[in-house]
Amino acid sequence: MPVGAAGPFSPAGPAGAFSPAGAFSPAVPAEALAPATAIVVVSHSRRLADGVAEIASQMAPGVVVRGVGGLDDDLGTDARAVRGAVADLLDAGHQVLLTADLGSALMVAEIVVEEEARPAEGRCALAVDCPVVRGTLAAAVAARAGGDAGSCARAAVRTATDWAAARDAADWPAPAGRGRGANGGRGASGASGALGAGGAADARGAGERAPSARRSVRLTDPAGLHARPAAALAALLDDERARMRVGGSPATTLQEILALGLHGRTRLEVTVTGPHAERTLDRVERLLGGVV
Repeated sequence: MPVGAAGPFSPAGPAGAFSPAGAFSPAVPAEALAPATAIVVVSHSRRLADGVAEIASQMAPGVVVRGVGGLDDDLGTDARAVRGAVADLLDAGHQVLLTADLGSALMVAEIVVEEEARPAEGRCALAVDCPVVRGTLAAAVAARAGGDAGSCARAAVRTATDWAAARDAADWPAPAGRGRGANGGRGASGASGALGAGGAADARGAGERAPSARRSVRLTDPAGLHARPAAALAALLDDERARMRVGGSPATTLQEILALGLHGRTRLEVTVTGPHAERTLDRVERLLGGVV
């Protein structure tokens, strides 16, 4: 989702910018990108911020996710508290990604990034406009896989374009006087889809025919493919730089995997495409079979 004229990401002045091609290009040496990415959820509600942070922490163990929301016992955004959380994480050597629930919270996030990020000193931060729950979860999964702030931002914004693509594909009534899709089929934000589902540079063999592997895989968990194993599976695929399909459905991103709605023990026809397809499929089979 775009943020006004600034585009979907907050370039945060000297902190670096997110290019249309999806490449994070801060003016900072590569070694400064090594620290793990931490996430700050900025909300008008303390309970909302803490709840999103709790879910993300459960789905991506080991990733630092902090919720900052509310003004004492009221709704609002505390810029000082956001600044303190970001500064603490930067001081600890993390890159920081900020997600936000509404416009003024995003504005606070962007201001804090402008004030606190100093990439020449290895203090890298980004603010991103995305669905706050889905985007934060996707960013946390990307962070667990070792992604820098730019990679996590791409994962977060992709949740909006994934939803837009699903919406445009659905057989929903169009608003009166309009054709299908109020944005001319371009998705919720009106974006052309350069950062669409799987488009973020999916450097996963784009433009090349990558090896594929296919087999029947058994899902053994009686609870099905619920949130935690889905997050682990998305992280595995990201680590292998691979794509996956289950039957005829894409199943690479966290949202795509959860959308499969797989419940109980079942057998799946799984196709993996990537540079190490057979190895990746072996790992997928072990995970789905409960041998992680």
